[in-house]
Amino acid sequence: MLQTFRWFHKWVGLLMGVQFALWALSGAAMALIDHHAVSGQHMRRAIAPLTLPADAPSLSLDQVREKLAGPVSGLRLRPLLDSFVYEAHTPKGVRLLSATDGARVEITEALARDIARQDYAGTAAISGVERLAGPNLEARKHEGAMWRVAFADEDNTTLYVSAETGRVLERRNDDWRLWDIAWMLHIMDYTERESFNHPLIILAAVAALWLSVSGLFLVYDSFSRQDFNLARHYRRLRGHGIPVTLRSDAGTTRALSLPEGASYFDALAGAGVMLPSNCGGGGSCGLCRVTLGADAAVTDADRQHLSRSQLDQGCRLACRHAVGTGQVVTVPDQALDSQGHAARVVGVRYLSPMIKEVRLRMASGAVPPHHAGQFIQLAVPAYSTGPDRFEVPEGWRVDWQRLGLPDRISHPGGLRRSYSMATHPGEVVGELVLNVRFMPPADPAKAPCGAGSSYVFGLRPGDEVRFFGPYGSFAAAEGNRELVLIGGGAGMAPLRAIIRDELLRKTATRRISFWYGARAARDILYRDEFDRLGDGHANFAWTVALSDPDPSDGWRGARGMIHEVVKAQHIARHRDLKSCDFLVCGPPAMLKATLEMLRKAGVPRDRIAYDDFGC
Repeated sequence: MLQTFRWFHKWVGLLMGVQFALWALSGAAMALIDHHAVSGQHMRRAIAPLTLPADAPSLSLDQVREKLAGPVSGLRLRPLLDSFVYEAHTPKGVRLLSATDGARVEITEALARDIARQDYAGTAAISGVERLAGPNLEARKHEGAMWRVAFADEDNTTLYVSAETGRVLERRNDDWRLWDIAWMLHIMDYTERESFNHPLIILAAVAALWLSVSGLFLVYDSFSRQDFNLARHYRRLRGHGIPVTLRSDAGTTRALSLPEGASYFDALAGAGVMLPSNCGGGGSCGLCRVTLGADAAVTDADRQHLSRSQLDQGCRLACRHAVGTGQVVTVPDQALDSQGHAARVVGVRYLSPMIKEVRLRMASGAVPPHHAGQFIQLAVPAYSTGPDRFEVPEGWRVDWQRLGLPDRISHPGGLRRSYSMATHPGEVVGELVLNVRFMPPADPAKAPCGAGSSYVFGLRPGDEVRFFGPYGSFAAAEGNRELVLIGGGAGMAPLRAIIRDELLRKTATRRISFWYGARAARDILYRDEFDRLGDGHANFAWTVALSDPDPSDGWRGARGMIHEVVKAQHIARHRDLKSCDFLVCGPPAMLKATLEMLRKAGVPRDRIAYDDFGC
């Protein structure tokens, strides 16, 4: 429920953020535009008042009524160009009569031109005259027929002359038009551009109020009682530590003094205990898992990355929990290893245009104990590399040229990157295999390439590396439950290790299906290998779906996004999804879509394991 609330808050905030920006920009525009120019007064000619000579012939009021032959609700004598007219308001509308002889005065196109020329202070010629049966957007405050007289000046000045009274109704120009657009955006009346109480602006006001209230609630929810413990903050500022018992998975314990209130991730790092992380303690990668106890508070990040059984066992994310007095925290054994493992690159090859297989041989001769599906954290030292070291195969160089990479790619080092192992325990004695996808920048001129992938792609046989781990709980559960593995891209690595472990090392007989998504045929990894596994094991089947196959591929297999293919070809036809265990690993968009598809299909959360960092 809280996640849904946060989702609404995020999207309403985005929409309101856009609207706030429009309000600010439109308000600034209206303030900056010259209001004298907007009104059109700067192009209005100053006309000397016209006086009616005392001896000029004129009609009496009785004569005017006689000419009109009907009731008159209003009568006014006024100038029109160089003469005077009576403006009479009758039930049939406004009529103009010459003040000298009572002749009917019609506002013709020629007369409208003369009226506009008399009012216009510029020297530009008239570029067009059009009679309008009713008002348009520029003259929306008026009624009745009118003449639109346009002038060929740089401001595109347009005058609107009433077809009944001959009065100049509006003076419009480009300054006014720009101001009018800003006004429309400001009041959110996108049709009439008049109502300041338009339903849209009322809706925006309600949304802004809801956003404020929900924001206060979410801020309140982000605090704990400990955040208001001033004594704790004082001790933390003074550098006072509190006793915490550190326990490893192996059962060894030791006492630590950690800063109260700091996150376990930061506090343990300060004590030399390095937990795996790709996000630096931001709560987004879900790697820094520790055990605090089943009674520890559960955060949204915990719920997002940990299963119900893991939460019940007390597993939590170290970056989301603050150090507490007398707490016992259990960490992976590997987190206590400050030296890591030395290895040497013994082989590299491209599996696809952007994915490379890297083989590492342990300096010690033995791969650290691990299970299929785990990952290592590769230490990235300071380096300077470039595309010249990447040794791209001839047929794929065009793909790399499109990236527009710089000649040199450098990094100061001092970080770690997570990569899943593509081999199962004992597959190759003393060796492990990684699948690494190159991460190009979105904009080579502004953003750097992936720090870890650039380093790995520059490695050559004989280069020495150091890594930490293995880490992680991504694995196939023991038993005879059907396994459904769904992957894409470099998500192949842990899934390949699990499949080969089940079929070749464990000689499992349970049903296993592997669904792999790629863009084109050249992006399929280990194709021949999985074909052989399918031929040699009756309980194993694999399906590849291409989202954008090249015509030259001659592809006859499944097409579309892999989660859609799984839904149509497996989920919809399966009789008992609750008897399956699902393992998912791939690019973020594919992972998100697949997890949502499985949720909607009714697959229990504890039957889904996913890996979203080492792919």
